[in-house]
Amino acid sequence: MNKKASAQIGIVIIAFGALLILGSFFFETTGNNDKKNDETWEYRDSFLFYINNVELGRQSRVTETFPNIELGSREIYNTIYLGNTFLLTANAFTKNSNTRTLYFEKPEYLNEVLIYFNPKRTIGKEDLIISIDGNRVLQTMALQKDSPIRVHGSNIKNNSVQITFEIEKPKWYQLWKWNKFEMHDLRIVEVKQNRANNERVFNFQIEKDSLDKVYIDLVISCEELKEVSEAIEVNVNGFIVSNSNPQCLSRHNRITAHVPTSVLNEGKNTLTLKTDGYYKVAYSINKIYFNEKDFHRFTINNFNDIYDVVIFGDFETENLDLKINSRIISIKRNEARSIISLLRVGTNELTILTKPVTIRELAIEKNERIN
Repeated sequence: MNKKASAQIGIVIIAFGALLILGSFFFETTGNNDKKNDETWEYRDSFLFYINNVELGRQSRVTETFPNIELGSREIYNTIYLGNTFLLTANAFTKNSNTRTLYFEKPEYLNEVLIYFNPKRTIGKEDLIISIDGNRVLQTMALQKDSPIRVHGSNIKNNSVQITFEIEKPKWYQLWKWNKFEMHDLRIVEVKQNRANNERVFNFQIEKDSLDKVYIDLVISCEELKEVSEAIEVNVNGFIVSNSNPQCLSRHNRITAHVPTSVLNEGKNTLTLKTDGYYKVAYSINKIYFNEKDFHRFTINNFNDIYDVVIFGDFETENLDLKINSRIISIKRNEARSIISLLRVGTNELTILTKPVTIRELAIEKNERIN
């Protein structure tokens, strides 16, 4: 072989060697890329379960606010009778009475009747008796300090009623005892209240998935300042969750009602506010959710071609505690653990116990036999 041929063969060998080096570099690069993709745990068909970018145990609040609601109604005072002076007398044998006709519009709205008077008792100490339509509703000494006398609205059954004033007779054996009572400046006032707004009903929506708790805030503006105010009942789906008296020593105060999640429905729920008083109310429904649910299910139809099932994940903590069916286990970040012995045919349950935690990825993968 001459020198020219040897040089040509050398060049061929060098070129072939260069191709081998380039080829090995190409395959090595491709293999590394596959490994890198495999390490990101992107979803694949062999996964039985997979989640990513999940925040657990960190709460979020959803608030619905409803301002400027009138609850209850104001009491309205109307003078329905102004009268002159009249005289009532009574002894053991006889007595007189004084009857007036009163007219009421919508007696169903009547809270009470106030009877103002200026009494002058000339002689005797027997009680003043007040009857409505022949039914005795009140018996009192009728002193000046007793004005006004209060008659409950439930005693008024009709639009027109007869009110009668008389003095009780002395006992039969008090033959010489007399009573004389002068009623001055008689004024009768009705106290009405339209109860249409005494009960207000509102609807709100609930998603129970990942729901932690619900509470209702009432911000109450009192119509008048007083030590004892009428209660406000807060009712959710027929369950009373609060029945409190606003502290109307200041204009504005707050009531918070915590709602048990057991009384809530998925979807539509009903809030009812009731009172015998009158308030301006702003209310808010506050729903506290966990960011993501911690309970999951996955299904295995059979184990015929499965020789192992592993769980692995990437999360912010070093370890992640889990409950798989009835067993509690712990897995390390970025390490696979076999769980085939914990699984069953059909539905399997996975509960993430560690909270709060950020889970970048968590997967359960089946390893199948290759035929």
